[in-house]
Amino acid sequence: MKKQLICAGVISSMFLLNACVVAVNDTQTSKKYKKAQKEDKELKNRKAISMLNTSMTVSDVQTIMGVADFNEFYLSGTSKKQVLFYKTHTVKNNGVITKNECTPLIFNDGVLTSWGSEPYQAITK
Repeated sequence: MKKQLICAGVISSMFLLNACVVAVNDTQTSKKYKKAQKEDKELKNRKAISMLNTSMTVSDVQTIMGVADFNEFYLSGTSKKQVLFYKTHTVKNNGVITKNECTPLIFNDGVLTSWGSEPYQAITK
């Protein structure tokens, strides 16, 4: 009887050890999946930006692009400027999205007028 209990204990511990190994491998797979998912988002955003046209409204762009990673709004006299930022590349691979990893889309009075870092720098001076 004791031999059967010992044998059952050894067999059950072998199953537990196998489960631990699978969990470690699953974590590695999860990291690879998240990296691929992030790269897919960047590529999707770059492709979508290439399809944009000036004179599109904020709503039109959001329909194509989805929710922006950052959103800024400026008043300049009677003009309203809005900047939507979409992640298009990775500068530092730390899981945190920063504005320098995004492409800014600039709207003047609700209409897309330009995109990129140079036009953004011009309105923030």
